[in-house]
Amino acid sequence: MRISPGLLASVVFLLPLTPTARRAAADDPAPTREFEIKGDRAWLGGHQVNLWGLRCGNALHSVAITERHVRNLDNMAAHGINLIGVNVETQRQDAYQNDGIFNQANLDYVFADCRRFREAPNAAMLFHAGFIQGITNYSGSAPHAEMGGYGTGSRDRGVRFYYEWVRDNVGRWQYPRHVPAAKPR
Repeated sequence: MRISPGLLASVVFLLPLTPTARRAAADDPAPTREFEIKGDRAWLGGHQVNLWGLRCGNALHSVAITERHVRNLDNMAAHGINLIGVNVETQRQDAYQNDGIFNQANLDYVFADCRRFREAPNAAMLFHAGFIQGITNYSGSAPHAEMGGYGTGSRDRGVRFYYEWVRDNVGRWQYPRHVPAAKPR
C-alpha cells in the first residue's frame, strides 16, 4: 500500500509527553517535527516510522469528543498506537448497530489483517471499528476514544484486543519508533 500525499492531510501523530514535558511545553513550545514521505516510507523528524493507528473519523464531532481523544493520547502511545487518521482503514468487523462486539471470526480477520500490515514494509495500519467511529452511537457513548473492553458482549464493548495486539506484537510508541514489548520470562 502506497501512502499518498493526500493521506498527510488526514493523520495526526501521537507524541507522548511526560507531565514535566507538558509543563515545559506550556512555557516553551518545542518545534514541530516534520512529517514526510521518502520513497514509499513515512518519516517523522528525520526518522523512518512505522504507522499503527486508529480510524477516528468522528474525533472532531464536538469539543467533548475531541477532548476525550486528546485525553487518551498517552494511553494510545503506551499501547503502540502512533497515528489517528480518517479515510484509510481496515474493513470494519463490528456492526454500527452493535458496535464494540466481535465474534471469533471477526477477531481472526482483524488479527490476520494486523499480521499482513506488520509484514508490509510500506504500509500504515488504521484499525476501523464501529466502536471507534460511532456513527449510530448504539452504545450511547460513541464515538469512543478509549479502548473499552475486549468486545465479547454488550457489557464488554470495546477494542482492547487491538490495543494489546499492537503493544505486544509491534511495541509501545516512543518517539521516534516503536519499542518492542519485553519477552515473557
